[in-house]
Formats: sequence, structure tokens, C-alpha cells
Amino acid sequence: MPSWQYALSASGANVDALRLARAFTGRQRVVVFQAKYHGHMDEMLWSKDEPDGLGLPQGSGAHVTAVPFNDLPALEAVLASGDVAAVLLEPAMTNCGLVLPQPGFHEAVRTATRQHRTLVIGDVTHTQFAVQGGGRSGVRARPRHRHRR
Repeated sequence: MPSWQYALSASGANVDALRLARAFTGRQRVVVFQAKYHGHMDEMLWSKDEPDGLGLPQGSGAHVTAVPFNDLPALEAVLASGDVAAVLLEPAMTNCGLVLPQPGFHEAVRTATRQHRTLVIGDVTHTQFAVQGGGRSGVRARPRHRHRR
């Protein structure tokens, strides 16, 4: 991308990323992983276990499909439909404790999404600084300047 856009919240960043993915691919569906949390927006709060719970409008999750984390065959089955704009994933699941990816899972997700011309959106809001070494990015956050009195 030739430019960057900043958001005031992780929810806002994910909304923008999903809109860009849908515009770029011309597809509507988004795949997420069960027990996810990608922000406080209706379509991401939707769950097929509670399709009309939490006061969400009917049909909030019409374009969202949730699959189990670390279940590559389930993901591949959804991608095979050809209508998925993006897979929105955390490097490690953090809304249900900490669930790490199986070795090679992220690489396999990327291979499958490339095969189906689907984008991957990495939501590193929780894991960015929570994991030693900076989470998925592998970059440690260090202040450039220290405040001295």
C-alpha cells in the first residue's frame, strides 16, 4: 500500500482492514477463529452459538464464518467456496486464555489463502507486546528516550 491509515482503536483498525479487503477482493465473507475477539463491532461479536444474543441485530454475522483455531482442514473447506475476502487471525488466541498455534499453522494458513486468493489480516492487538520478543512481529518495544529527572 502506498499509504498508511491510523485508527483510534483496535476495533476501528479491524473495521477499516475488513472494508479494504472486501473492496480489494470484491468478496464479502470473512473467516475468523472460534473464541476470537476482534473488536466491539456487531459482526465480530456475533456467534452461531448465540446468533441473536447480546442485543445484536439479526443477521449481524451473515458474512462471517468461524472455524476452530489450529484446524487447517476446516479453514480450507471454507476457503474452497471462493467467496472469502479475508481471514482475520491473531498470532495466538488470547480471548480464551492463551492458545498457541500448532507448529507450521500460520505458514499453512498463508499457503491456503494464497491458493484461494484470499487476504490475511493479522490482529496483533493482544499479542503485540504480550509475548516476549514482540509477539508475531518479533520486535521488542523499547522507548527511544528515557525520561530523567
